[in-house]
Amino acid sequence: MKFCLSGKARLSFSGGKSKGAAHNRLKGHKCKCIERVVKREIREGFEELEYRLRKTLVRAVREEIFESQKELLPVIAAEVRSAVQQAINQTVPQIVRTELESVLYSPQFAEYLTGILSPGAGFGQIAREYLGQEVEITTTGGTVTGTLTEVNVDYVVVEESPNSQVIVPFSGAISIGAA
Repeated sequence: MKFCLSGKARLSFSGGKSKGAAHNRLKGHKCKCIERVVKREIREGFEELEYRLRKTLVRAVREEIFESQKELLPVIAAEVRSAVQQAINQTVPQIVRTELESVLYSPQFAEYLTGILSPGAGFGQIAREYLGQEVEITTTGGTVTGTLTEVNVDYVVVEESPNSQVIVPFSGAISIGAA
């Protein structure tokens, strides 16, 4: 037996029973069956409608979120850039200052400064390596070439010829090298 929403029952039989007898037997059940079928169809229809509405709503919300993200992303990016720049501007100078202070006030730096500020300290050490060799010393007054014969506390002695010696103070020396 099949039902349609109009409330009419369609009967199909096999065998020798008559159409009228079956109709009479089903007459009392006809309303209840139709009612159940109609309720089921309505319930299924509402479920389908609810599913479609949810799908449509989810799609609409996603589209709205996507569109609002398009507008918000540049604003958020600008805010992040600004916050990062502000953090860098506040943090980097502080880090640099701390590191610089640790280097400037270290014993190693004090020793280094003492070495370069002492008259000829570095030049004297280098000049000792050339003792007894032919050298060329560049000074503020010109170039001196000859054999390095002495290295003292603040000057060197260069023998230009057997009869000529030149005293070069470290304060006037710029460079020294092999001739």
